[in-house]
Amino acid sequence: MSLASYQCFRIGAGVLALMGAAHFAGHLGGRTKPLNGTEDQLRMLMETYRTNVMGSMRSTQELYDGFSLAFAVFSIGLGALAFSVPPQKKTAIVFAAMLAALTGVSIMYWFIVPTAFLAGATVLFGASALLDQ
Repeated sequence: MSLASYQCFRIGAGVLALMGAAHFAGHLGGRTKPLNGTEDQLRMLMETYRTNVMGSMRSTQELYDGFSLAFAVFSIGLGALAFSVPPQKKTAIVFAAMLAALTGVSIMYWFIVPTAFLAGATVLFGASALLDQ
């Protein structure tokens, strides 16, 4: 593996860990204040209306918070994994493919910040695979 390939792989790992840490910090930052009555009503419904999810009563807010924390843990864990394995072309390809799919999800359903992190990590792992001789 060339030095450039190695560096792209490790920087990609850092981008994943940083994205997870930023997401976790945003989660810990708390909720924003509703801007109007509609947002207030929506928040109240998200927090109080409960539905049966496979025998467990959950609110939409609980599901939202759980997936938010899971995304942070997943991102930090993938970053840590990428730091702990020896950089190899096959590994870089798997990371790039998975992150490309997640970037597509982000483009369709999320906003610019996670999309930028995911796209950056995709490019870095893809470059690592392409630069590996």
